[in-house]
Amino acid sequence: MSGYNNEDIIRYVDGDMDAAEAARFEAALGNDPALAAAVTSYREVKATLAQRLPADLQLEALKGTLAQQRSVHFSRPAKVVPIRRYLAAIAAAAAILVAVWFLLPDNHKNYLQEYSTGMEVSAERGDENDTLLIHAAELYNNKEYTKAIAVLDTCLQRDSTNAQALYYRGLAGIYANSPAQGVADLERTFAGESIFKYDAAFYLAVHYAQLHQKDSALYWIDKIPAEAAPYEKASKLRKEVK
Repeated sequence: MSGYNNEDIIRYVDGDMDAAEAARFEAALGNDPALAAAVTSYREVKATLAQRLPADLQLEALKGTLAQQRSVHFSRPAKVVPIRRYLAAIAAAAAILVAVWFLLPDNHKNYLQEYSTGMEVSAERGDENDTLLIHAAELYNNKEYTKAIAVLDTCLQRDSTNAQALYYRGLAGIYANSPAQGVADLERTFAGESIFKYDAAFYLAVHYAQLHQKDSALYWIDKIPAEAAPYEKASKLRKEVK
């Protein structure tokens, strides 16, 4: 295969080649059907495994599996292992990960998805910040969380006391894989006295439940009084994480 081995294929698909090396590899792809077929096979298996693994295991588990198989099958100089046998080894290891994961009680639950909520905006003043909030809501509800965060940043730069912008930026943060920012915003929301106070506590609990940090989830659930709007959902979450 044009002098390339399986490790080269993996490095190319995973984006670990620099621009010049990737360009040479792509040139070889056009002239080597076997190499192109091996690249396609690796991409297909990698995509299948990513779909089968739960969201919170996908990246690290898949990386770990690939790294393990690389160490088993490759060293430089190394004998090239047929790509199908190599991919079969990866698939077998990932299948074990999936089986073990799903045998564990509630580990497959996606709390963020189960308790997802939309962004609702009431534009009363009709000023520029209201326009920004409406735009942020459109992005948030379309699950374009990173873009929504950017718009909400602008809202808060114009009015740092805007509790609605702060709360929804916090929610967008935990959904956009920006947990540090999201947690900080939700904690600030809880520390205030806005109508979003106990909703912020609830979604902090959801965030920690998603991470399987039971004690932290229960800590925030305990902050929600019986008369608060999210109390019923919080009680349900408590039963799920215990």
